[in-house]
Amino acid sequence: MRAPAGVDEDLDLLPPSRPLQDQAAFLRDFCRAHPDQDYMDAVRALYHLLRGPKL
Repeated sequence: MRAPAGVDEDLDLLPPSRPLQDQAAFLRDFCRAHPDQDYMDAVRALYHLLRGPKL
């Protein structure tokens, strides 16, 4: 499952500034802080973080 064509195609899922361990910690922290939300909400928040600010 993935985003529709043209969405996040150039997204770097493993940028040097956000190694895998940091991403896993982000997901754990998000889930701990938002127990009423789904895991997918944490993943969506991580994608927004990886995408960075829109210029």
